[in-house]
Amino acid sequence: MLGQGRPTTWKSSLSRFARSQIWPVSSRLSFTIWLLIANLCVGEAQARGAEKKLQLRFAWGNRSAERQQWSGSVTIDGAKLSELRPLGLERDAPVANRLDGERIIINPWLLRNFDGCDVMVHADEASLVGINLQNLQTQQQRSFETTLSQVVNQQFHGALDEAGSYFLARRSPGDKLRMLPTRDHLVFDPGEIWPLKLQPDIEQAIFDAPVQLELQLTAANDQKVLWQANTQISQTTQLRNGVNFDVPCPVREGVYHLNISAKTKQGFATRFVPGQQSKSIAARKLEFVVVDPKAKLPALVDQWTPVLTIDPANPSWWQRVPAWAKVPGLRDHATGSTGNIRPVIRPTANGELVELPPAAAKPDSYWQSYTLPIRKAGQPYLVEIEYPLGVEQQLAISLVEPDASGRVTRTEQGAGLSCRAIDAAQEGKVGTHRFVVWPRTRSPQLLIINTDSEYPAQYGKIRLLQQDASAQGNSTATSINRDEKLVAAYLSQPTLAALFGAAETYDPSSGLSVHSWTTFLQSTRRLAQSLRLSGYNGVVLCVAADGSALYPSELVSPSPKY
Repeated sequence: MLGQGRPTTWKSSLSRFARSQIWPVSSRLSFTIWLLIANLCVGEAQARGAEKKLQLRFAWGNRSAERQQWSGSVTIDGAKLSELRPLGLERDAPVANRLDGERIIINPWLLRNFDGCDVMVHADEASLVGINLQNLQTQQQRSFETTLSQVVNQQFHGALDEAGSYFLARRSPGDKLRMLPTRDHLVFDPGEIWPLKLQPDIEQAIFDAPVQLELQLTAANDQKVLWQANTQISQTTQLRNGVNFDVPCPVREGVYHLNISAKTKQGFATRFVPGQQSKSIAARKLEFVVVDPKAKLPALVDQWTPVLTIDPANPSWWQRVPAWAKVPGLRDHATGSTGNIRPVIRPTANGELVELPPAAAKPDSYWQSYTLPIRKAGQPYLVEIEYPLGVEQQLAISLVEPDASGRVTRTEQGAGLSCRAIDAAQEGKVGTHRFVVWPRTRSPQLLIINTDSEYPAQYGKIRLLQQDASAQGNSTATSINRDEKLVAAYLSQPTLAALFGAAETYDPSSGLSVHSWTTFLQSTRRLAQSLRLSGYNGVVLCVAADGSALYPSELVSPSPKY
């Protein structure tokens, strides 16, 4: 019957009705002509393309270290554009691209290696997409033209120059299973019901067979299914207003994944014939976090167990390291240290110190790094470094580890040491610089850099200590006394996710290591523990800077840098 069944059945129903013997021949002929005209109209509409609402991703840049400045526009004929979100990481990212009717205006202020944006598009699939870009350094211009259908169903890639610069247009990841907004964040209370609304773009798939939409809830670090649900979709009418689910959030604080997949419905072959599986149409993963206001963290206490002492002035210190600490295949594992200069050993009244010269005559600063043996990654450790009092110097100290993609792209976790106001009474004495780290790997490198261009830097023994597990387990954070004087730490940059060595997530689509809800939850917990250990009862936290922010915002339109 009309209006029921799968969307393609109406034509066959009319054909059978027209061929039936209960109509006179002339009437059947008239109806057949009408049916032919209807088919021609449908064919013309399909040739024009279906009007759709979807999210597209436009990106451009180069794979070298050369920074460029491309300006121009991307135009989609007859489209309604909205919800533009920047993908570039430069400070001008929120204003480098803007919407103007059916165009995206590209007008950056700064040079960059990469830029791009996500944008919501409401347009006909047959609409033409025009790309016009100009390199402001070389004045080279490039223009491309494609269809929205190609961008959506395949992707478009164009070369901007002979040096490897590119322009890429494709559908945004996960958009085939778009989540419609029912709330403005994905932070939930324990046990809260999440009214999830999905709008799958699977109209073409259900023409052939019903589609099974399946949801599975798991913890971020576990594959055990905590909850699941599924529904069958066989008509396009089920997609118009979205598909609703009530997702029960777990009662335990943590990060969770909601895995969503659309597959062809299982039939006889997929159930009983070996090797036959349901065809996957689309899949995506939504990550969310459950925060329990009543949960209490174990308090960090100033009780530490010695693990290792490094005497950088004595090259034989590595020979006394236990066997478990010597990681096989580690670069320069015979000495446990490396650097870009042979350090000078200075004898003092308090023992020998290592000296790094200033970088006055060299573009790069001088540095040394030392391998730290870690028994259990993700646990708190204390690093102590001896340094001479009464000596003007400036050191940058940080932990160097590969990220989730296996690359070392930045240094994290550390604490600088700056001695400027010199007290003559302190001359000849040794101080100890201490800071807490959470290593992600079992063999991180402790990097020490002399950042002063005028004075040499000196340091002595380095000690690694581990938090006493028994002392930590017997202590929990106490409630804040709101009547006591506020003593707050100040974090001047929104780099919370990078300060405490929190775990990152590998993104297979880009091959990059990205900050996830796990990163931010771990960082927030460790921040709270560090504040208590250092005697603070509050924090002044910068949440927006350099064109980015710690949270998404329609007002700020931040880049994803932080």
